[in-house]
Amino acid sequence: GLSEEDKKEMVGFLKGNENAYNVLSDCIVSPIRSDDEEVDAMVPIKRSYRATKILEQDATTAAKVQQSGGTLQDIEDSDTLILNATRAGLLAKKLFRAYMYNQNRTVDNEDAAASLDVQTLPPHIPHVNHLLMSLLEGYASAVVAAACAGGKEGIESSFGPMLAYRSGTATSTSTPTPSTTNEGSSAAHDDAGSTASLESPLPVLAAIVTTGCTGRLAPGAAAEQRASNPMMMQQQQLLQNDNTVHISKGHRRKFVRSLADWELLTRLADCIDHPGTDESAMYRSEAACDALLNIVDNIGFPPMPPPGVALDAKKKKEMEESFGEDQLLAPLATDEFIHHLTNCVTGGSLNNSTSA
Repeated sequence: GLSEEDKKEMVGFLKGNENAYNVLSDCIVSPIRSDDEEVDAMVPIKRSYRATKILEQDATTAAKVQQSGGTLQDIEDSDTLILNATRAGLLAKKLFRAYMYNQNRTVDNEDAAASLDVQTLPPHIPHVNHLLMSLLEGYASAVVAAACAGGKEGIESSFGPMLAYRSGTATSTSTPTPSTTNEGSSAAHDDAGSTASLESPLPVLAAIVTTGCTGRLAPGAAAEQRASNPMMMQQQQLLQNDNTVHISKGHRRKFVRSLADWELLTRLADCIDHPGTDESAMYRSEAACDALLNIVDNIGFPPMPPPGVALDAKKKKEMEESFGEDQLLAPLATDEFIHHLTNCVTGGSLNNSTSA
């Protein structure tokens, strides 16, 4: 409802405030609703959406500058954006914490909410997912560094909540309601499943993992790649080289090692095998399966030059350099990993039969 003049004034204020990214991110990860907003329950979500779009615009600008041959330093020197590499990393950490419903609000936010007589609400997870993906495109190195800060423990605090996330609207199958019995069961299941699909952070997790491990922005989901000739897609990406992002070798090695220590692939297999017992369990299992295939496709089968195309020595050396990917993919050959997958078929439980 703001006029164009008011919008420009607000954006100018935000860009001149070094804490603006923090104020905007609070609207996303710790939304609040005052008593006079009780009539319209969508107000906090609308506020979250606007904050997401403002921050997304900065990330998109950063991505375009880098794709055209510029650097993040060029943007920071111009002082035209709310975000920079440091703030993007801090913002990513905040977004990772948003997947923990009961732990995503700081004491300061709770005290402020109490003093202002407002109600704190859980974050709208689709906005969190969207902003993380935008940050990955514009500030890939900052996102990867934020995820693995602290090594294995850092990966646990960043990716653990994403892997364990459950949709807030999912209902348990152990307590049927009128809408989940008889003829209403199918519709209720579809509603819960569509919500879980929209809110699932696992596609975002897979994108961060593949980007951090390969130094290239992750393409679409694994299923989409296979449906559209993955070999041709990889060859085109190799020749165009427009999806390469700058992530230092040190960060990539630390990231890959931390993922291997955390046993990411085994955890994803366990999520496929034991996705839970609520209405969205099947969709969570499917999302974990897609994430696993996406990671294996992009890390285990890097793009290769088409026949007859020679690479210069520098690029060839970069392609052949190892960052520890063999250790990350090693669980694929273990009995424990295979057991998780075969148990989906042979386990016989209701939960496993739906995920199979």
